[in-house]
Amino acid sequence: MTPESQCLPPLSAEATPMPMDSVKGRAADAMVETYRKYYTSGLYDNRYPDVSPFALERVVKDLEGSKRILDFGCGTGRYLMRMLEHTDAELIGFDVCAIALEKLRKRLENHPKRHRVRLICGDFNECPDYDGAMSMFGVLSHIPTRAGRLATLRGIRQRLQVGGRFVASVPNGMRRYHKENFLRHIGLGPREFEGTPLEPNDIAYSRLTDDGARLDLYYHVYFGGTFRRDLSDAGFSVNKLEAESLLTETTISHSLRWAVVDDVARRMIPAMAGYGLYAVSSR
Repeated sequence: MTPESQCLPPLSAEATPMPMDSVKGRAADAMVETYRKYYTSGLYDNRYPDVSPFALERVVKDLEGSKRILDFGCGTGRYLMRMLEHTDAELIGFDVCAIALEKLRKRLENHPKRHRVRLICGDFNECPDYDGAMSMFGVLSHIPTRAGRLATLRGIRQRLQVGGRFVASVPNGMRRYHKENFLRHIGLGPREFEGTPLEPNDIAYSRLTDDGARLDLYYHVYFGGTFRRDLSDAGFSVNKLEAESLLTETTISHSLRWAVVDDVARRMIPAMAGYGLYAVSSR
């Protein structure tokens, strides 16, 4: 235990672990399998090799002062590895994909600050309390059903210390998957994902890896009002909601030049014009 962690207040009686039972089922299992293929193929890391330095700067600022930070849906550590360099906090990397965490574990093997990281696969009940949390780049959108997403958000909140902050980003339905959403609304698109009926603004689609493997994905697209509502219904106080970026994540993660352009542009646009929505909430 580091000296900083000893300063954390004890876990309150209210913050008992949440089993998140509503996240389980065929659809959730299918998404775990999809991400196993996604990471194994290398497609994910090729599409998103790094985080924008400006996106990182914003997260670091919004979680400033946190002594222990949860990275929910950390994957192979795109944000976690950078947070390790830019903060002094203990970091908890949580993900349901064992392959992703194994890749992250290997990245940490010879890292001089690896003692500040704890990785947890799948069982949120193993997670200690924290005073900062993050869930970036649409992790919440891959959790089937609104009940499942709310259970997840409530679980994150229950482990968050009073006054702690939670930053999250999700895809903006004003900018993404218009065709798929429209076809489903008029009855021409998929109506379920692995036996789970699709709810409003749910998308089911497929993507091919470079070696031809098919990835079947579930995605929920948010709008500003629905994102704020879900955070509020989970018990968070929403402090700010803004555009995550103007350009696509692939563009700004591959090019520093475009990342600079994007950082200037996104400051001038409303949340509804963003490629994604970015929120800072507190307990």
